[in-house]
Amino acid sequence: MPLLDARNDRKVREAEVFYCSELMEHTVIAKICQLASSALQNDCPMMEMARALKSDLEKQLTGEWTVIIGKTFGAFLTVDARNFLHFRIGRTYFVLHRNEEKTRKSQSK
Repeated sequence: MPLLDARNDRKVREAEVFYCSELMEHTVIAKICQLASSALQNDCPMMEMARALKSDLEKQLTGEWTVIIGKTFGAFLTVDARNFLHFRIGRTYFVLHRNEEKTRKSQSK
């Protein structure tokens, strides 16, 4: 099986969004896509890209994030649709979910 990498996707400068909530602010969506594009610039495995993107999201935006990045994958998720984003940059797909409930619980302690 050939190694799937993101080298060709580094040149792509726009994201194709498949799903995002109408409640998610456009500035937040743009910021997420920009952070994802930056993660693609790293010459590292998809798992490392996902870890870096998760870290950036949690530093720059509120909430705890789940990040899935890949060329091919299957997923069956139960998420709050208001905090879910699915898009691609080139041939690399991103599935992101912000868990605000965990953040609220940790802030109330």
